[in-house]
Amino acid sequence: MVHLPQLSRLSRRRCSPGQRYRGLVILGLVLLSLVSCEAHRVQSALETRAMDLAPLTEVNNGQTVTLRVGDRLTIQLPENPSTGYQWALEANPEAVLSLQSSGYQPTATGRVGSGGQHIFVLQAERVGTAQPRFKHWRPWEGDSSISDRFTVTVQVEP
Repeated sequence: MVHLPQLSRLSRRRCSPGQRYRGLVILGLVLLSLVSCEAHRVQSALETRAMDLAPLTEVNNGQTVTLRVGDRLTIQLPENPSTGYQWALEANPEAVLSLQSSGYQPTATGRVGSGGQHIFVLQAERVGTAQPRFKHWRPWEGDSSISDRFTVTVQVEP
């Protein structure tokens, strides 16, 4: 137990400016370390999330991707409307994935005949596995005009 006269003597004791400075530096370093750890955790979570939603391209043909319910998957396939060929969603198990949008986006040059990308956006609706299939074709010529296909297996988790 501390007697009152000893307590008052301790409270009168002063820190030198060097000791105060050292204490503030240590406190600052501890706070900086805590903030840095939290920032790294948040950045890692954002990077993981961004990787989950990265657009798929023709190099991903035949691959498997994993999504969570509510996630959106973007698929970008090269298309040149001046040839008459276009990408179309051939088969999609709508119980697991739903088509949110589909459209052509020309290249930045905007020159006639230069081509662009057909962009499909699918949303994960339910837990399960789906295998959307796309075909590159001339619709008026029918299935005999199919020049390319794109398929991806999508596993949707809760």
